Amino acid sequence: MKVVRYFAYGSNMHEEDLKRWCRERGYRPIRPLKKEVAVLKDYRLVFNYYSSTRGGGVANIVESEGDEVWGILMELNEKDYKKIMKKEGAPYCYKEITVSVIARDGRTVHDVKTFKVVEELEEDRHVPPTREYLNLLVEVAEKYNFPEWYIRMLRSIKTKD
Repeated sequence: MKVVRYFAYGSNMHEEDLKRWCRERGYRPIRPLKKEVAVLKDYRLVFNYYSSTRGGGVANIVESEGDEVWGILMELNEKDYKKIMKKEGAPYCYKEITVSVIARDGRTVHDVKTFKVVEELEEDRHVPPTREYLNLLVEVAEKYNFPEWYIRMLRSIKTKD
């Protein structure tokens, strides 16, 4: 069985939200083989893409030296990873990129898949997410003890409601 390492930084970090998405589409729930907190260096979390499904801005990453994005590193079987690709609208909305992340214990993990919005769909302004969407990210950040500064940053993001 092929295993794919995947770094989630948006709503895909939220187990219940992911289960709901699968259920609504008649898929079996995604079951990570392994999950751990990790950080993506030299990227910044932004909200510069409007999702009609979410009714507001959704998380994206942009290269930004010295910044970092916290998230969940998962190991998935190929079937579950394909569900993530569908959820991300790859390759039309989000495109797959390969990155290296640093696990909480300091290990560098290479050949990790993540997604970023395709350039044509990125806006050059902040697209406010809904409070509900942002709360998914804050919930995960608190549950997995992301750094306090990162949780504060998430809470400070301007929402549309």
